[in-house]
Amino acid sequence: MSSLQVIHDFHAAIKNANVEALYNCFHKKNGTVEAMKKQYEIVFKEFKLDTQLLSCQKIGEDEVNIVIKDQVKTSKLLGPTFQDNITTNIYVLERGSNNEWKILSSNLIDITYL
Repeated sequence: MSSLQVIHDFHAAIKNANVEALYNCFHKKNGTVEAMKKQYEIVFKEFKLDTQLLSCQKIGEDEVNIVIKDQVKTSKLLGPTFQDNITTNIYVLERGSNNEWKILSSNLIDITYL
């Protein structure tokens, strides 16, 4: 899997409300994975969301990690009150045990409400 593909897979998992596919995008070293999984289970029960990956680019790398920046538009299709938005995120990727790129950490760096 290419480094950018894991980001595409992550957003597809959100769009498809697939907790296991989302979980599979994260590196086992990521200490927030279990909490994040529980959080998304709640979100997926309450909402049907549409995500559009507006941009996705590699912005840095070293011998171990790759840094990806993306911009994503998220819109509510079904569910309680939700503010549609565009987010900018930074991901640090590291190869997992099967040599595939996985999300080691992620940070929201900007949000614009629509």
